[in-house]
Amino acid sequence: AANTCYDKIRPDWQYLLHPVNARDAKSVKAEWPKSARRLAEQIRAVLTVARALGRSDDVALLQNSLIELVHSPNGGDAVWVVAFALAETDPVGNYQISKELVLSSKSMPKTNSDMKNFLNWASLTQEYQRAFDFFTDQSLRLKQSTAGLIFANILQRMGRFEEAAETVRGVQAAMLSRSYNFCPHTSWAAVRRAGELKFAAETAEIYSQVPQPGSPKGVVFILPRTLEQMRRTPLVVMMELKRMGWAVIPLVEGLLPLEKTGNGSIDRYLGCMTPNRQLTHQSRENFATIEEFEFDAETGSMSWQGIDLSYTLWEEAAINRRIYNVDYTCPALKISLGNLALWARSAATVLNDIHKSADDIGVPVGFQIQLISRLPDAMFRFYCEQFGDLENFFCTHAANGYQNYFTNFTTNISTKCAIRNMTRYPETRSGSFPVPDEFEAYYQSNKHSVQHMLTESEGVTRTQRSTEGRKELPAAAKQALKQINEWRENGGRVACAFGRVICDSGVPYDGGPAHRDLKDWINHTIDSVRNSNTLLLIKLHPHEFNEEIASFLNEYFTDLIEVDLPDNVIILGHRWFDIHQLSEFVDLGLIYNSTTSVELGSLGIPSVLCSHFAPVDFPVGHIQPKNKQHYRQLIRFEKEASVASDLKERSACWIYYMNGEKVSVDYRYHARQITNLEVYPSWWFQEDIDTYLTDGDPKVSELARRVIS
Repeated sequence: AANTCYDKIRPDWQYLLHPVNARDAKSVKAEWPKSARRLAEQIRAVLTVARALGRSDDVALLQNSLIELVHSPNGGDAVWVVAFALAETDPVGNYQISKELVLSSKSMPKTNSDMKNFLNWASLTQEYQRAFDFFTDQSLRLKQSTAGLIFANILQRMGRFEEAAETVRGVQAAMLSRSYNFCPHTSWAAVRRAGELKFAAETAEIYSQVPQPGSPKGVVFILPRTLEQMRRTPLVVMMELKRMGWAVIPLVEGLLPLEKTGNGSIDRYLGCMTPNRQLTHQSRENFATIEEFEFDAETGSMSWQGIDLSYTLWEEAAINRRIYNVDYTCPALKISLGNLALWARSAATVLNDIHKSADDIGVPVGFQIQLISRLPDAMFRFYCEQFGDLENFFCTHAANGYQNYFTNFTTNISTKCAIRNMTRYPETRSGSFPVPDEFEAYYQSNKHSVQHMLTESEGVTRTQRSTEGRKELPAAAKQALKQINEWRENGGRVACAFGRVICDSGVPYDGGPAHRDLKDWINHTIDSVRNSNTLLLIKLHPHEFNEEIASFLNEYFTDLIEVDLPDNVIILGHRWFDIHQLSEFVDLGLIYNSTTSVELGSLGIPSVLCSHFAPVDFPVGHIQPKNKQHYRQLIRFEKEASVASDLKERSACWIYYMNGEKVSVDYRYHARQITNLEVYPSWWFQEDIDTYLTDGDPKVSELARRVIS
């Protein structure tokens, strides 16, 4: 639709490129802009749309038109619009020409509009000092205009966090004083921005109280790209690593102090990437260009050096659109994936250079990531698995831990942290789930406490995740329950397939021994029970309509069903039954990958785990199908689902194990949101950090050891 509309109006803007012929164009009714600046603004507007739609021929045409315009006799007042438009289109390729335009200008910007264009250009082209020198000399009125918000971005990139926060506060105060021109959205955005910059300033001060070691024993590179990601980083663990003699190097500028070690082979990576997804000028000159990086937004494919990142790209697309069936032709999605591809290419360049320079660095190298199934973080995991080693070139993952499961989303702030060397344990998908062998060893050595574990876990399995707040069973649920009981009375068996939120699966790759993906699984499940003695219940995930978790989905689990539903399939409502209620009439659980497998296990209900990572995440003794035929036989009850004889005990042990500190450790220190519900601004728990700086914290030390051992 967007491309069709663009093609329809294309003749209406052609006259902008050919002013001489404008009078003769019968289809053109608009007057020719009276100033070069106004004309440049109109061309830039078209350029923005052409770029978004991937119309490369028009992009080139429009760029050339802007350059011709600014060099025309009366084109001088268009310089700031043109410089910004060129940098916005290609900050690297157009850097030199846009810089020449700025340097050749006879005067600096004077209006608020030109000021913003200049500052945006400086932000994109890394001309921070030029912008700083100019803007700091401006009047208070201009500093408190909306141009100040752009200048705050530049101050942040320069590491001047307190000045950036002060600038935003000044802009917001000026907004409040002009009620005739007040914009609530812009004002609230300024409040949020000032809050996160204040947190950044406090973080810089606290973080610097533990100095970067000279002659470090090792180095850990960290990859937060925004202040939001920075506050999710276990910052005090990074401080502890510095205490232990390991250097911590942020790869993206403008988030943490860029502390040097004195080792040039390490220090060259400090802030080597910008928040614009580009390498800094110096890094681009010094780092080798990577090869074999392939990206195609139209097909959703990405790969590098034999590492297939296409599933990770699908995960990004699904999360971005809040959908499962991704349409890669969507222009808005192309922009998002294109930006991620820029991040991935820049990160790959840095990663490749670090690997090649490992001997010059001379100490063990680690990468600490957070978004293990997202780009560009996932690339570091895969690269270290393929080209690294456990001791000297490895990737670790930090996560909030599995706290939500035990608190049932009663808190928005995480007080747990889990860290794991993923290069050492590539079979696991996340630092927040157990290593199967370690869990097995724990279970075998603690069998004497199983009865206590069973008692302790009972409350968890009876948590009202679906029916909380509901007083009476809905009429439709009563009718379904009647049908279920009649089916069982007539000798039928009941299986229950448990749905899930359809995006943000958090795995490095999808599928299992019997199914390609979640969609294949649910459709094959329905087809498999057709004309059988199995009554199939499909229980939808209660969080599909919990917006702080699901974040406004555009597609739901039932939208994945493409086959006709036979009479022996019932789709249960989201809030009809909790797991312990289902246990009264369900004979077999069917699970793609979910904690439900543990809850069913603790209730003694055998389950079939269908995702590859399900028995890895939940190694409690359920069965996994060998292939589709085997799966069909299991859910038609033609073959018994043979599970561990001690399934209940193992499941109780998993709950007990995960609720302890074997995987996640107590860690508060700074407010890290635990769900998709935003908590702004972040803040430090001052009493925690004061105690740490004075006395240390053995739990933080334990987390730091997990990074480097």
